[in-house]
Amino acid sequence: MPRKTVRALERAKQNKVEGEDDEINKLKRALADKIVIAYKDFRKTHPHITQKTPGIKVSFDVAIQVVKKFEIAMQESLNGKVHGDGTLTFRKRLNTKIENMFRKEEDTEDGGMPSISRGVGVPGVLKDQYRPPLSRKSRNRQTLIRGSLCRINKEEDPDDWDWIDIGTKMKDTYELQRDDIVELTKKVMDEDKGEDESDPDEDERVMSSLKRDWPFLFYSVPMNTHYKRLTGIDLQERVLKFLSADELKYLLLYYCSCSNSSAINTQNLVLKLKVQQEMPASASMSTSTQFLLALCMTANNFAETYTNTFLFTSEKTLRPEEVDSVPNLPSSICIIALGDDPFNANTYYVSLDKICVAEKENALDAVMMLIKICFVFDIEYPPGLSLTFEFIERIVLELTVKETRVKNKSGKLLLVLTEKVKKAGKTFHNFKKSVREGLEQDF
Repeated sequence: MPRKTVRALERAKQNKVEGEDDEINKLKRALADKIVIAYKDFRKTHPHITQKTPGIKVSFDVAIQVVKKFEIAMQESLNGKVHGDGTLTFRKRLNTKIENMFRKEEDTEDGGMPSISRGVGVPGVLKDQYRPPLSRKSRNRQTLIRGSLCRINKEEDPDDWDWIDIGTKMKDTYELQRDDIVELTKKVMDEDKGEDESDPDEDERVMSSLKRDWPFLFYSVPMNTHYKRLTGIDLQERVLKFLSADELKYLLLYYCSCSNSSAINTQNLVLKLKVQQEMPASASMSTSTQFLLALCMTANNFAETYTNTFLFTSEKTLRPEEVDSVPNLPSSICIIALGDDPFNANTYYVSLDKICVAEKENALDAVMMLIKICFVFDIEYPPGLSLTFEFIERIVLELTVKETRVKNKSGKLLLVLTEKVKKAGKTFHNFKKSVREGLEQDF
């Protein structure tokens, strides 16, 4: 570690004051460099290791050691009130730095989805809609409209909102919305590239800033409009197509069948039985509950974890402005179910940067909002669930399929997928085919 930085933080510790942000960021970069080099060497001597990055646990362990060494120098306070020992914040910054260092040189020959944020040229986003041109005249006009939308949100009773007028104004300000989103995202990325270290907590205020400037963007209709223009896809239509074809029924059958590995079969079957046990005896499982169950079973199938990374529970009385009080809530995007049963709650919050960015009445709508937010705001899916959401995105909802076909040497179009997702999709397809053919046969 840089000696000058270490001495500066040790002095802060001795003087019982917080360390300078600049020194903490230098420490972050130095540690990230060492971890990346060490992990690359580790993979060379252990070629069977397929994990591309060290993972968040490494960052967490290092953060614990750093806070233990420098103590109060890493402490976080606001207006004189201590609100953290610095472990979680340093872990987040360190892990983000490490992930971005790997992203710059990431090799996608295995056909996996790039883990970089969705931007120009990335599958799923229309290149000409990522940041469309915005003339000075258009900017001035759209800025005035944005101001009127903010006034409506602040001054009018929600019961009196004219959603037709709001929808039109949101549609007419798409270019400015994209400009604001891209600029804020750029500030976050600049910090991790070392181009702008002046405000290392900028990323934690992105959602607050966007919610202030574009309060209606986080409601269903405006978000649907924005997502459809950005991607050229009507997500609601894809969901209805999936549900109308009984695909959800077959997916649940597949995850609990002997066609899957016996261990996963048992794990998913137990999960399904637990969900059913929590329901009233006469009640049937709703489509929303089934979808969330299928998503969690998908995570089990890929040996990924959804608890304490993606799906959280809280008291039914939790208000949107109180989501940061949920224990162990990450800054990454996740879903909070109000109540003890995450599969049958009446209210779900979509949280990002520990801020409630959307409120939904069922799990299906919450997951769909999460997907749209990930595309619209250039952010990653919940950590540790990359294969799960790739499967949901590509196999289940068939998003970004056309944009991810490449030609082989014979000129044949092939779908680019992570090998594990491709294999799971093929197995599921064969399972459906066998079941359907069996149902068509006579006894």
